[in-house]
Amino acid sequence: ALARAEVTRVQASQGEGRHNVEVAKGGLAFRKAVATRTALISPFEGLVIRRFHDPGDPVAVGATVLRVVATDRLWVRAWIDETALGQLTEGQSARVIFPADPEHAQGGRVDRIGREADRQTHEVLVDVLLEAIPDRVAIGQRADVRIELGRTKQALRAPLPFIHREGENVFCFVDRNGRIAEVAVRLGTVGAGSVEILAGLRDDDTLLDSLKPGVSLVAGRRWKVGT
Repeated sequence: ALARAEVTRVQASQGEGRHNVEVAKGGLAFRKAVATRTALISPFEGLVIRRFHDPGDPVAVGATVLRVVATDRLWVRAWIDETALGQLTEGQSARVIFPADPEHAQGGRVDRIGREADRQTHEVLVDVLLEAIPDRVAIGQRADVRIELGRTKQALRAPLPFIHREGENVFCFVDRNGRIAEVAVRLGTVGAGSVEILAGLRDDDTLLDSLKPGVSLVAGRRWKVGT
């Protein structure tokens, strides 16, 4: 009877031990799940550029802890007037000019076009993906973006500073046998620094303009090259 009682006690202890093992396994699985949720996994390969909390700081759900940027691709976000929305499409060529290096434009293409316009500025956010990442760039720096909306081959063009406007009249000052002549022109596609001339000028015309800002030329007078 004593031996059977001892066997029963040992079997009960074994059952309790197995139960404790299962409880411990459940606690281990719970702690592994908690550890997995507390690990911050970046959705892409990148670089941490800012840390909002130090190790050991308590954080709330939804709080920003790190700021990560991609290192294999770079977008420039440009605000474009909503009137040009109908002319924008994904894939259009673009040029991006950084103020730190204005002589060298970076190639790019329109990657995303915003679906909501700002109610105050009436502008739409457009993301331009750069073809190559510059050697030195800072997140948040300013940039000028120029998107190519169209292209005209073999166009007669004139520099924008030589185009004058008075109300609805558009004209240029040109040389006519040594005298200043005011010639009305019809414009076409407008580029970054020049504009297409559809009518009014010839290929061999010499455009004239005053060297003094704000001073207009007088038609009919003779002209000479200034310094």
